[in-house]
Amino acid sequence: MQSNHLVKKLRETLASAPPARNDQPGVLLMITGGLDSVALLINLLEHTDCNVHAHHIDLHNFERRGDAESDALAKVLPYCWANHRPFEYTSSKYVFNIGTCGYDITLAMFTAARLHAVLPGKIDYVITGHRHPDTSLEQFTEANAVYQAALTNCAYRPAWLKPLSGVDKEATFNAVPCEVAQMCWSCRKPVYDGNDYQPCGECHACRSLAGL
Repeated sequence: MQSNHLVKKLRETLASAPPARNDQPGVLLMITGGLDSVALLINLLEHTDCNVHAHHIDLHNFERRGDAESDALAKVLPYCWANHRPFEYTSSKYVFNIGTCGYDITLAMFTAARLHAVLPGKIDYVITGHRHPDTSLEQFTEANAVYQAALTNCAYRPAWLKPLSGVDKEATFNAVPCEVAQMCWSCRKPVYDGNDYQPCGECHACRSLAGL
């Protein structure tokens, strides 16, 4: 497992973040079951002293990847609990099957703000696995605006950190054990055959993993 580049970026991101309130910084990691967020979880646990709270949004929309992501996490989470230090995990469910429904990143950051409200004093930083150009400036801007608006009545606003900026997919792949990479699900639009599903091979997530 060659995690040097990702670990370096993770440590640099935390070092340059605003000072944490807690002696052991509290991190809320928005986890999908995809390679990026799972790599962040493993490396937060292995290479930092942060208290980690991972949260998954069980997302059901027109892309129909909710079951695939949940199946991936059903494998990843037990692995992490068995092989790494303790961390907290929660999930919520969002169902919107009326056409397209905006950016997933916006929903993630709105949910992060709500979690900050119900976990008072525990969250110093919100971390997501988003990176440019997979996520556009327009998406980042909208998500941050919603996040800040949802924190309007909060005296403390956790900084949103994106450690994977500047980290390519190959480095992320190398930052987790091979068996964990195989557990992850990154395809945006799985192709279903009855109850079985396969990666579409065409979305940006599938293309970014091609050849790794």
